[in-house]
Amino acid sequence: MKTESAKFHLKREFKRLFSAMNFISDRYLARKRAPAKQTKAFYEVYQQLAVAWEFLSLQCRHWDGYRRVRDGKLACRICGHIKGTDEQWLPAKGTKAVGRKTSPTSQRTVADKKAATITEDGMPGRGSR
Repeated sequence: MKTESAKFHLKREFKRLFSAMNFISDRYLARKRAPAKQTKAFYEVYQQLAVAWEFLSLQCRHWDGYRRVRDGKLACRICGHIKGTDEQWLPAKGTKAVGRKTSPTSQRTVADKKAATITEDGMPGRGSR
């Protein structure tokens, strides 16, 4: 049995992930007059796929280099991470817990827990349904 390289495995996982995200976006989220309950369910699935994207991108070592994107910035050819940015919701080091809500623990960050809670996390232009 052949052992596949980490790069090949990651590329295959990203291809499957992007395919699933496109499927949900095209078939369920972009439809007009879709039932609100169904749209909300598929919106939640789409959000979980986005978390999976971030989890996989933490494993990417940017083996194929970067390509220039619309704004003149450089994006990884495998995971799409923009070079020079540090936008991550999951910790870069240590164990990753997907599905756990985190809030700041320092009083210097926010005054209280209510101020730190995210109340609206909708996609731009979508609103909550």
